[in-house]
Amino acid sequence: MSIINPIILYGLGFASIPVILHFLLRSKPKKMLFPALRLIQQRRRQNVRRLRLRHIWLMLLRVLVIAAIVLAMARPSFPAANYSFSPLELGLTIGLFVAGVGIYVALMWWWRKQRMPRHEFNNRRTYLRAGSGGITVLLWLLLVAWPYGSRIAAEISGPTPEVSNVLPVTAVFLFDTSLSMDYRLESKTRLDRSKDIAIKHLNRLPPSSRIAVATSANSDSPLFQSDLAGAEARIERLESKPVHVSLNDRIRSALLLQEDDRGRTLASQESVPEDLRQDQSLREIYIFTDLAASAWNMAAAKTLFDEIDRLPWISLYVIDVGVESPQDISLADVKLSRQSISLGGNVTIDVAIRSTGVRNTKRKLELSMIGESGKLVKVAERDVVVDEEVITREQFELQDLAGPIEQGELRLVSTDPLPSNDVQYFSVMVQPPPKVLVAAPTRTESDYVAYAMAALGYETKFITDDDISGEKLDEYACAFFINIPYLTGSEWDQVRDYINGGGSIAVALGSVKLTEVSGIDPISYNSPQAQRILPAELIAYLSFQPSETLDLKNVVHPLFDKYQDTNGWVLLGASKIRKFWKLQPTEGAAVVASFTNDEKSPAIVEKAVGRGRVVMFSTALDRSRRWNDLTTTWQFLPLVDQTIRHLTRNSESRFNHVVGNEIFLPLPTGHTLSSYLLKKPDLSQLPGEVKPGAGSIPLKAADVLGHYEVDSTTPNEEFRVGFSVNSNPAEGAHKRLDTDDLNLLLGEKRHRRASSIDGLEKLVNTGRLGQEAFPIVLMIAVLVFCGEHFVANRFYTADEG
Repeated sequence: MSIINPIILYGLGFASIPVILHFLLRSKPKKMLFPALRLIQQRRRQNVRRLRLRHIWLMLLRVLVIAAIVLAMARPSFPAANYSFSPLELGLTIGLFVAGVGIYVALMWWWRKQRMPRHEFNNRRTYLRAGSGGITVLLWLLLVAWPYGSRIAAEISGPTPEVSNVLPVTAVFLFDTSLSMDYRLESKTRLDRSKDIAIKHLNRLPPSSRIAVATSANSDSPLFQSDLAGAEARIERLESKPVHVSLNDRIRSALLLQEDDRGRTLASQESVPEDLRQDQSLREIYIFTDLAASAWNMAAAKTLFDEIDRLPWISLYVIDVGVESPQDISLADVKLSRQSISLGGNVTIDVAIRSTGVRNTKRKLELSMIGESGKLVKVAERDVVVDEEVITREQFELQDLAGPIEQGELRLVSTDPLPSNDVQYFSVMVQPPPKVLVAAPTRTESDYVAYAMAALGYETKFITDDDISGEKLDEYACAFFINIPYLTGSEWDQVRDYINGGGSIAVALGSVKLTEVSGIDPISYNSPQAQRILPAELIAYLSFQPSETLDLKNVVHPLFDKYQDTNGWVLLGASKIRKFWKLQPTEGAAVVASFTNDEKSPAIVEKAVGRGRVVMFSTALDRSRRWNDLTTTWQFLPLVDQTIRHLTRNSESRFNHVVGNEIFLPLPTGHTLSSYLLKKPDLSQLPGEVKPGAGSIPLKAADVLGHYEVDSTTPNEEFRVGFSVNSNPAEGAHKRLDTDDLNLLLGEKRHRRASSIDGLEKLVNTGRLGQEAFPIVLMIAVLVFCGEHFVANRFYTADEG
């Protein structure tokens, strides 16, 4: 226990006044006129004992009244804990009181019924009052007070803080500046409300306090400053940012800052023994947040919890400025059928409209594209009906895109409390179709693949296996080797150089030398030169009896992305496979898909080589030998398309990103780009450099929502690409942390939570001064005073009355 006004404790000396008065004014027995009468003497002794007992009880009550009043004025305080009675403790207290009163009433009723002499009845009543009251108090101390004290002692952790409301404070004000803090209610955003509370509390801090202002917008370490006016000005300038660091990490940074500063403070007290050194200020961290789940990392809750638990001398306050029942309509989960297309191609845009707290309402959804003038032009609009907890999806079709960069936006036209999730930006790259080389022993064996490529708009060139050595492979984005029977060592080396430079090949094994003149020779494929690039070794040519199929049920790979949306893998997986090559994947290779036989023989294997990749099909991609029925289904078309996109890395090209994620822009094969200029939505421009031999450009400066453009600044090197950055959909979900989540992150007894300046001030006073006992002591004083008043009025009442 700590005392806020310790000098008033000298007033406890006044509690001796009733004792002194008791001895000075105690009743003196009157001398009996007939001392020889023994009966009268016995009655006198009994009366004296009874009066003394009453005097003692009255004196104790008066002492307690004075002591309680003095303690209440001294304002005692205790460390923060749950000082209320538990249901068991409250029940025992009431039970003991009822039992004491019940026993007293029962015995009094029994004695009255016996019609005993008055003097004996009065004597028994006096001792019964003292005995029942004393035993009740003793049992209460044993059964209630002792366990209660043990529980409170267990709840009080850490050393008792130095009690002072003028001790300087060293505090970190940490602000959540994520986009969810832009939610507007009563003409104020959540960040505005945070700033109001912070500034009011800042102006109430004790003199000589120091403040560090930190935000979740970056991972920079804040600095303490004694200039509170400067700290207030910085708080007023705070704005929300699309990019934010997890509040877990920012709180840990604040803890580390406090620990380092405290260490320097203690180290500066060189003349004081180490065990007697004391900190010169209170340590506090204030977290201003709307408790949006997107701002926290629950997976790392244990790490933060342990760090807070390690530093018990730091007080944490969470200022919750969130809205319990938000009302918002947002755009989320925008999907483009393709992010990179050929000239004149089409793109389907699918968007989800999500409603939170808004029921059965209509909103206008607009699609706009950036025109030749650089301004947005509305190209489509429609009314959508949204309902709470129901996700509405809408689709738009963009046709005959000419590019090279097509950028636009989807926007909800409405007044909304959170405008950042009312718009979604998108970019589509329109490029000339990649040039693909198709090599096969005969044109017939390449027909199905070539026809599929022509239908998809790819530019192809056919050559025979004899022409591979004389072909300039670097001119092609990728190549298909279909049933190539044999390559020399130098030809394999030529292919390896092509792949290392960024090219890619697909190898189809649809023939065998054992049964025909121009069949595949496994000796060539298993040669050291070939195995440097091929993903598997050819073991044996086998047949399925009966036929098997492709096992595509649980396959997750870019080759089959398009099948997932249409369940096309069911048709492709139903195609019969009769013949195949048994493969043994080499080191670094991955099995993309298998057959349905018991051995799960590899059907498609791939391997990354240098800057390129190799995909091998263990069965045919043609119908000349009827190895399978893959070419008989329309699903063969997207298989060829996805294979080309995977080989040319178009399937991996992403031009639409979520803010905060890593962005890698792919570079064309054989490029000489060395420098570029990044144009941001806020009209700023940043130069950058490309490392020699790099296959992509990593970008970390995409911290603004909207459209970006990257242009080459390298002489004689044309390069231009655009991309878009959108807000994190999780911020528009309005999912808040509950009490259990906060307890997991910060510890149930290590943080206090407020939602207003008054609530914050009350919590801070409790944290700094402890749990003030003034109301409790004052209540006890009132109860004791009432008891004293009752006893004093009854003291001289005649026993006969």
